[in-house]
Amino acid sequence: MTLPKVAVIDLVMPKMDGIAATAELQAKMPKVKVLILTSFGTSEEVSRALAAGACGVMLISPEILKGLRSGKRIARLPDSSEST
Repeated sequence: MTLPKVAVIDLVMPKMDGIAATAELQAKMPKVKVLILTSFGTSEEVSRALAAGACGVMLISPEILKGLRSGKRIARLPDSSEST
């Protein structure tokens, strides 16, 4: 079986939160890296996610998270030569 190299997991999900999902995934497939996405998050949740085996936690805007959940392209990443 071919495993993914990275799993991107939302912190908030309907049946299991991202921290529990990360812990379960790491117990079953420890070579898979987990990146947690959230539009909110406390330092406690970040610490718990990292302790569960996530390699990182990314705080993103609610609009981007909504778009990711829908599977639609919602934004274009800026070119590195564009000023912000």
